[in-house]
Amino acid sequence: MPRPLSILPQVKVINNLRLAPADKGEEYEESWNNLITLAGPARTNIKRLKEAIREEFRYGCCCEHDCCGHTFGYAYTHTLRRIKSGTWTFRMHHAVNI
Repeated sequence: MPRPLSILPQVKVINNLRLAPADKGEEYEESWNNLITLAGPARTNIKRLKEAIREEFRYGCCCEHDCCGHTFGYAYTHTLRRIKSGTWTFRMHHAVNI
């Protein structure tokens, strides 16, 4: 069942694909990206969509120190692309705080 965004409920996540990691060395071993596909009305305001993505697709911990081992993530809104009328994709980055 597609999951609606809380800020723009008419826009829904229809696919979430984990991308194969590129070999970038040790500093990237604990990180990965997802390609997320959204569907909604064709006339959705792109500025509001980017704001909703920024709010909806970010998470992290509140630990007082670095290297806690928890995962954090955020959306790359600059990668938002319209692939057809009413359908968009963007990348989301995840990493472990080590």
